[in-house]
Amino acid sequence: MKILLIDPARRDDTWTFPPMSLLLVSMAARAAGHEAEIIDVPYLLEKFPEKYSLLDNSIFDYILSKDCDILGLSGHVTTYFFYDAFIRKYRTMKKDIPIVVGHSVGEPNMEIWEKHNPVDYLVEGHGEVVVQRLLDALEKKDYEAVRKIPGLHYFKDGHYHRNPVEHISDIDSIPYLDYDEVDVEYYIEGLSKWLVDVIPGNEGWVKPRTWEDVVLPGSLLTKEKARFLPLLTNRGCPYDCTFCFHAQTKMHYNSIDYVIGNIKYLRKKYGVNAIMIQDDMFVVDPKRTIELCEKLYQENLGIALFVSGGKPNLVTNEVLASMRRAGVIRFSYGIETGSQDMLNIMQKKSKVDQNKVVLENTEKNGIASWANICFGMPGENRKTISATRDFMINNELTTKRFYNSWATAYPGSILYDEVKQKGLIKDAREYILKIGSTERVVLNFSDLPDNELYRRVFELRREVDMAYLLKIKEYRKYFFKLLEIILAKFIFMLSEKKRESVKLFVRKIRLKNMNRGVKRSNEDIEKFASLQMDLLKKGGLE
Repeated sequence: MKILLIDPARRDDTWTFPPMSLLLVSMAARAAGHEAEIIDVPYLLEKFPEKYSLLDNSIFDYILSKDCDILGLSGHVTTYFFYDAFIRKYRTMKKDIPIVVGHSVGEPNMEIWEKHNPVDYLVEGHGEVVVQRLLDALEKKDYEAVRKIPGLHYFKDGHYHRNPVEHISDIDSIPYLDYDEVDVEYYIEGLSKWLVDVIPGNEGWVKPRTWEDVVLPGSLLTKEKARFLPLLTNRGCPYDCTFCFHAQTKMHYNSIDYVIGNIKYLRKKYGVNAIMIQDDMFVVDPKRTIELCEKLYQENLGIALFVSGGKPNLVTNEVLASMRRAGVIRFSYGIETGSQDMLNIMQKKSKVDQNKVVLENTEKNGIASWANICFGMPGENRKTISATRDFMINNELTTKRFYNSWATAYPGSILYDEVKQKGLIKDAREYILKIGSTERVVLNFSDLPDNELYRRVFELRREVDMAYLLKIKEYRKYFFKLLEIILAKFIFMLSEKKRESVKLFVRKIRLKNMNRGVKRSNEDIEKFASLQMDLLKKGGLE
C-alpha cells in the first residue's frame, strides 16, 4: 500500500516549520512495509513559484499526478480553506481513492466534513499508529478490522462512527524523527532566522543582554551559525484552558535516555546546535523536568534550548536553575492576561501574582522570559485591558517580549462550543474558512465594540513600550511611539476596509525588518482564500 501525505498551504505563515506529524506517519507506514510520500505544499509554493501556484491550480494538478492507494491529509484547522477546494477537485478525478484526515483540521471538524466534504476516515489520537493499522487492514481488504481500529472515525450511511482512542503505552517505541523526506536545510535556515529574531540580546532596546549572559558556557551558538530544529519530549496537556485545542489530554512522556539520544541523533546527523522543544507543556512533572535538565547538563551537548509551557506554581526556582544549567536560554509562558477575572474565565488555573513571580524568577535565573497575551475573550472589557496593560508595564513585557494573539474559537475547544451555543458562529464552515493565525481577528467575543477593542489593544502595545523607553531614557523612540498613538486616532476613523489596508502595509514593513522576512507565497494564499469566500457567498462551493 502507498499513502500520499499532504502538508497543506497555511495562511499568515511567518515562519518555516517542518511537517513533523506527517514525517511520523510516513516513518510508521514504512516501518510496517508500506510506501509513503510527502508533498510539502508550503515549501513548493515558496521555493518554486514559477512551477506551483494555488491561483492556477498547478499545485493541485501536481498532487493529482501522483499515484497512491490512500490519501492522507493533515494540518491545523486553519488549513481547511485549502482542503475544502482540493478535495472537491480530487474527488472528481480519483473517486475510488480513500481519504484519511488527521490533526486538528480533521476530527474536531467532523460536522463540517460530514455535511460538506465527507472523507472516508478521520483520525483521533496518535495518528501514526492509527494510520499504520489502517494501511495494514486495507491491504488485506479486511474492512471489518478497519471499523474496529481505535481512534478511527469511519464514514458510513451519511455519518461518522467513532472508535475510542487507544493510547500508546510506550512512546519510546516511536523511532527518532528523521527529516530526510523534506528539504531539511530549508527548514533549518527558516527556523534559524526565526531564532535570530528572538535571541536574548537581539531585541535592541528591550534588554541589555549579551549571548554570554544567557547561554550555557560551551554552547556552540557562541561560535557557530545557528542550526535549529524542533523536538518533542512528551505528548499531551492535562489542562483545559477554554481557548485551547489539544488532541490529547493524557500525558505521555519519553524517557530521559530517549530524549538525550534523540538530541545526540539530531546533533550528529543534522549538525543542530539549537532546539525548540515543541511540547504543549514542558513543565508538567517538575521532578522529571529537573531530572532531564540535569542529565542534559552532565552530557554537555553544546545545545541551546528554547522551551515553553508550564504553570507558574510548577516552574520553581529549582526547576529554572536546572533549565539554565541545561542550556535553556528562553522560556515562553502562556500568561494571556493581567486580569484575574480573565484568568478565571480562561480556566488558566493560575494567579496574576504567580505569573509576576515566575517572570521575575525566570529572569533572575538567567533565562529570558517571553509571554503570550490574548485579547478579545468573552468578558474582556476596558477594566481587564487596563489590568493587562499595567501588568505588562510592571513586568517590562514590551512588544519585544510578548506575542499578541486574538481570541480564536477553534473547533474542539471549550470556547468554540460556548460561542456557538450563543449563536455567534452561525455557519461553522464559513467560520473556519476565515480562520488564519491568531494574529487575525475572526470574531470579537469581548464586551467592547470592534473598533474600541482594536484601538485599545493598538494603544496598549505602544504604551507598554513607552513606559520602558521612558525608564531607560530613550526619549527619541518614546516620541515615535507617542506619534503612532496620535496618528492611530485618525486611522481608526477610517472605514474597516481602509484600516485593514493600513494594517497590512504596516505588517509588511514590520516583517521586512525581521530576519525571517516576508514570504512571497503568502500573498497568493490570501488571494486564493478570498476567492474561496467569494465562491461560498455565491453558493459555488457545493
